Amino acid sequence: MTPPHYVRDDYRLEFRARTPVHVGAAGADAVADLPLAADGQDRLIIPGSSWTGVLRALIREIAPEDEMEVFGYADGQDGQASRLSVFDSVVPDRGVELRTGVGIDRRTGAAATALLYDRLVLPSGQQLVLDLRYEGLNRPSLRKLIAHVRAHGLTIGAASSRGLGLLDCVSATVRRADLRSRRSVLAMLAGRTEPEEIEPAGETTGMEIRLDWRPRQPVVVAASAAGAKGELLPLLTTVDGGFAPVLPGSSIKGVLRSEAERVVRTLLGPDADPTGDPVASVADLATRVPVLAMLFGSPDRAAAIRIADVTARPDEPVAPADGDREFTGVEARTPGWLAKRTRVAVDRWTGGAADARLFTTAEPRVWEWDPIVVRLDPARIPADRLRAAVVLLGVALARIIDGAAGFGHASTRGLGEVEVREVTVTGAAGLPEFAGDWWSWLRALADGTGLDSLLGIEKGVTA
Repeated sequence: MTPPHYVRDDYRLEFRARTPVHVGAAGADAVADLPLAADGQDRLIIPGSSWTGVLRALIREIAPEDEMEVFGYADGQDGQASRLSVFDSVVPDRGVELRTGVGIDRRTGAAATALLYDRLVLPSGQQLVLDLRYEGLNRPSLRKLIAHVRAHGLTIGAASSRGLGLLDCVSATVRRADLRSRRSVLAMLAGRTEPEEIEPAGETTGMEIRLDWRPRQPVVVAASAAGAKGELLPLLTTVDGGFAPVLPGSSIKGVLRSEAERVVRTLLGPDADPTGDPVASVADLATRVPVLAMLFGSPDRAAAIRIADVTARPDEPVAPADGDREFTGVEARTPGWLAKRTRVAVDRWTGGAADARLFTTAEPRVWEWDPIVVRLDPARIPADRLRAAVVLLGVALARIIDGAAGFGHASTRGLGEVEVREVTVTGAAGLPEFAGDWWSWLRALADGTGLDSLLGIEKGVTA
């Protein structure tokens, strides 16, 4: 009988953040409501526990039979410690960004009361290194897991369905020591073990919907702080060589959720608000139409969709020094695409200018942006609900494709209008392939079933 083959594998994975990352600490600090995690030396870190949670969830999909062997388990009085050690990742000092979020009252479409918050994030482009050590039986499943990460990257931290935490894996290596071999152990201790590259492998089962688009009018998502002269400045994110305007995934997801709820309310008609209580009716929608919570998430359920931040591609990014000066008041060279417009609110009683209502906005007149990419994970939706979920998501997207919904500040006053030039769907998750016409594809998905029946809506029934 062949004896067990015990090995020690030291993995090193190098990541580049495609979008900003937030892995938080407990409580607020003097800078933000949601600060970043730090160690005892006040260095920013990605804790090993955060990496472990993501990797364990992934191996559960790829090789569930090896989950307990690799990550350990506890079952009453029985259990086993994890054979995989996951180390904290110290973040190289590259600066942080401050993101402001505001809850939207989905009943009125306006900002909700007492739901303004700040979040510190690591900027896109941030380099991260993850070190792992596995000691145990030689199992190919862990290498398969790392190869999958090398191919598809990871999502880590908070607000991952709203665009944060997307990591691309740019390198994955392993140094192996055979613990049965004296020579191999001595080479490991002497640091002479050569790293072996792990090639990307593995397929993803998700659906990806890509919208190639351009603004018809400037898209403005406000920064957390006003400019030195009190003007509203666009939210900027780090790009190569400076800063550029960004449309956060949270803004896109918020628009999609609002449009999906608008569709459901239209189908329900007068039954959409049976109690007359706006707060109760919003919560009631997710109960009566569970597909809403499956798609967009709820307090006890992760969302099935993920939408990354979308970055503008100006001819000339804002230089780092000039970006700081916009906020400090030092004379700065404003790029040609950033137009400042002064406006005044009108007193609707007199028809004249309202007192103390003069304001200035800096509008990014950039017409080339990265595509909007919506990723759907079918594993988070029961098979019998998947068709309904895709159709509802498709109808919400159709509102954007048809030009009926916009993004960002003042979208009801002319800004934020967009034009979708092309739609691409990859990975149909077992559903009919996209044929090129959006509405025809949705009708094919519905397969002759009305949207209300597909969503299981029964009028006159309250939760």
